This record gives sequence, structure tokens and C-alpha cells, in this order.
Amino acid sequence: MVKKNKQKKGYKERVDLELRPHHVLGYFSHEAQPELYTLPDNKYISNLREAKRKEAEESGRQQGWSEEDIKKAGDSAYNFHSDKLILHWRNSIKKIHDDPDTKFNYVPGIDSICQECHKKEGCHDERHWAYKVVNQADVDSHNLMSELEHGKTYSGHDLKKLGKKKGWLY
Repeated sequence: MVKKNKQKKGYKERVDLELRPHHVLGYFSHEAQPELYTLPDNKYISNLREAKRKEAEESGRQQGWSEEDIKKAGDSAYNFHSDKLILHWRNSIKKIHDDPDTKFNYVPGIDSICQECHKKEGCHDERHWAYKVVNQADVDSHNLMSELEHGKTYSGHDLKKLGKKKGWLY
């Protein structure tokens, strides 16, 4: 997808962000609803919390969890991210929106957004409920965007092309 130019030996390409699959997919949902970028902070935070609750509950249902565990996962997901992290997430995605030349590495684990989370260890501890939810979200997201390869560098232009190809963006 990204054409690599021949670079001088030792040249390191400038990379602005690292993004995991479900965060890249979040970019597309924001591009499809650009008003999300300009919502007042409290409204944006509330909307994202509800979306995370629904995402966790749906994941639990798909995995055959009990209704009690589904409710616990939804409640935990609602409160899992701090307001500061939620706004950091929006601002990170907005960098690509504002400047399609923004470069990011497509990574399978902790990314630039996760680095700011004080609970990031839970997402990478197999015993924690968030581990299942986050990793399933990454698998599902990557399956939708199989054109992207982990470890490769992409730009906002690449995402716009992919979004148009998929019919997610116009």
C-alpha cells in the first residue's frame, strides 16, 4: 500500500505515531462522523464510554459469557479509560485527520495511545478481562483491514485510499 522509496543506508523514516488495529479502525469511524472531532470534551467522553461498554458487552456475548460477566465487562469497560486518555485518543486520531502526511507504524500491541494509559498492563495480562476484549478487537479490526501489515509504516493518505476502497469513506 505504501510505496517505499530507496533511502540512504541508515535513513530512518519519520514516524509520528504507533497505532494498533482497533485504534486505526477508530480513525475510520471518526472520518465517517467528522463531528466527533469537534464535540465538546464531556460529550465526546460520554459517547466513547458508552461505545466501549457496548463493545465489551458484545464481545462477551460472542464468546458465550454469562449475563453477569457481560454486565461486569460492560461496566468495567465504561470506567476503564480515564477522561485524559480518551481525549488523548481523539487527539491522536485527529492528527491524521488534520494532516494526512502524518506517518504511523501499524503495530500489534501497545501503541502511542496505550502508552498514556495507567491501566495498559491489564490489556496485556491474559488473566485480565481487558486482554480478551482488546485482542479480539484487534483481530476483528485487522480482519477488516487485512491490506495493512503489522510493522509497516502508513500515512493518512493510505488510510483515506483504503477507506474509499472499502466503501467506508467517500
